[in-house]
Amino acid sequence: MYSTLKISRKIVNEFIVQMVSKGLYLTVEDSIIEKINVDGYSKEYGARNIRRKVQDVLENGLAKFLLDNKISKKRRDMVKVRAFMFDQVIKFEFEK
Repeated sequence: MYSTLKISRKIVNEFIVQMVSKGLYLTVEDSIIEKINVDGYSKEYGARNIRRKVQDVLENGLAKFLLDNKISKKRRDMVKVRAFMFDQVIKFEFEK
């Protein structure tokens, strides 16, 4: 499972880099990466579903958080967001 954790970290880091180019500085707790790794891995398909799990958990969750908080694409400043686990649920909050 260790090698798939490296794959999970790589995919999450790719997503973080994409967000920087869109004006978002995202930090993701290790517990979220571990959850993505566990939930995205299967014996049948291996690590293929990890990217899909990143989309479900991080991309969709972050998009909902930004929409709920009315963050516009037109802004010019960098927005800092932290993804964390609380009671086994992935949450997002603004960082200062």
